[in-house]
Amino acid sequence: PPKPSFDAFRGWAEKEGAKALVPLSIQDFEGERGVAALETVEAGAAILQVPARMSLQVNTLSKPPRWFKDEDAWAASKWDHRLAMMVLHEDGDTDSELKPWLAQLPREFCTPTLSPGLLTALDSIGCFGSVCKAARAQREDWDTARLRAPESPSQAQFDWAMSVVRSRSFSGPFTPSTFVGSLCALSLSLS
Repeated sequence: PPKPSFDAFRGWAEKEGAKALVPLSIQDFEGERGVAALETVEAGAAILQVPARMSLQVNTLSKPPRWFKDEDAWAASKWDHRLAMMVLHEDGDTDSELKPWLAQLPREFCTPTLSPGLLTALDSIGCFGSVCKAARAQREDWDTARLRAPESPSQAQFDWAMSVVRSRSFSGPFTPSTFVGSLCALSLSLS
């Protein structure tokens, strides 16, 4: 299928309240899509503001979304597994407000975890032992997590969602931005 228009995506994002804090351009880098700063950016500088309603977010205090019925499975899931389940849910929801973002995502990824042939080739070289070991551990981790996912996604569906999450997410310390969230953080720090 043809690639969605970058201008259409940018227009949607700006209409929804996303704001570039430095001049940015969506570009292809040797066949991979990405964002380039058009001027020098200092380390630690904010480059983009995105309203919370336009993002998928999880943290250790997150309750499962309404559509996720198994609280124990949610609690047992790592942050990236939770996000992958949210990506799959949004991708399958015909009314998702994130459809323009989802349309921009690649539908195929090539990593040792996803390509048994590549993994075998790397394994035969010998110097990639740690990469191969990590890829096999990741394969096992993803397969275990997929069993917790609602609606029983196929391995290919879950692999796609995990690849989206692992290549397009940010993780860091949770900083609550609400009074109740601050109280929760305070009570955790006092315990």
